[in-house]
Amino acid sequence: MMRGVQHASRGLLLGAALLCLAGGQRAIAADSIDLDGLEYRLEQLKNKEHSLRRVLEQGQTDSERLHRRVVARGRAYYRASRGLPGGDFLEYAVKVERLRKGLLIDLARLEAIKMKRKSAGRSLTLLRERRAPLELERTAAGRARDALLSRGERERAFQMAFSASGARTDHTAVYSSGSQVAFEGRRFASLRGQLPFPLPGRAEVEIVKMPYAAGEGVILRAALATPARAVFSGRVAYADEYSKYGKTVIVDHGDDYFTVTSNLSRIEVKVGDDIPQSARLGLAGAEGGRSKIYFEIRRKDETLSPGEWLGI
Repeated sequence: MMRGVQHASRGLLLGAALLCLAGGQRAIAADSIDLDGLEYRLEQLKNKEHSLRRVLEQGQTDSERLHRRVVARGRAYYRASRGLPGGDFLEYAVKVERLRKGLLIDLARLEAIKMKRKSAGRSLTLLRERRAPLELERTAAGRARDALLSRGERERAFQMAFSASGARTDHTAVYSSGSQVAFEGRRFASLRGQLPFPLPGRAEVEIVKMPYAAGEGVILRAALATPARAVFSGRVAYADEYSKYGKTVIVDHGDDYFTVTSNLSRIEVKVGDDIPQSARLGLAGAEGGRSKIYFEIRRKDETLSPGEWLGI
């Protein structure tokens, strides 16, 4: 009951924000909409779903492998238990008993995997049911805050569009709803020119060569309190403060490809985390009333040209 009241209250707040905008008023500030809190809760559910899917996938692989072994051992046990010892009876009896115990152990493991997959499947269903209303609430909150921030952001982007000509060819403005295209089943190397931006929504992107970096990177600026996200699934290899980079997260995407996301104000992952694409890495750092991060793409020790990968 209390949860329903809380959802209703948040819904009224979002509706009021949109109504105020429609009426030309700005009585409700953008920071009164807890979009970050909603996104954080949603992210926790998504990460749990990702882990459960991995459990189901690994369980399927282990189950198939064990099933093949059970069939092979079962046939061997059947043949051994139905035959007659060709030599020493004690040695024969030990062999049959070893096959029997091995078969029972494999059958028990197979049943345990089955139960684990069944439990993971139920949990996954429940998580999806919990995520659905949060997705709707997050969409409503995002629209409300975007509407509150839209005018100032659009004016800034409009002016920057004119200043991006000539000498400012390294600077561009990107406009996005923040939705992420799924790249499941693909490898990082296949995403050249299609890699999503680590900051959702409208962002100003500047290709730079920092004096402390080995190659080119990008600076992205967006609305305040924008979360930085993983551009592709992978494992967190580093999540800590680092020299001039500040709070930094490095994600290992496999095949020796890495992304470096730095200048974060808060890190929300830890080393060893297996994260899905678009997972929250943390909050972008604040600068001049806006969010800002520095981002690099690497293969082994080589820093790759970000424009080729981001399609800019």
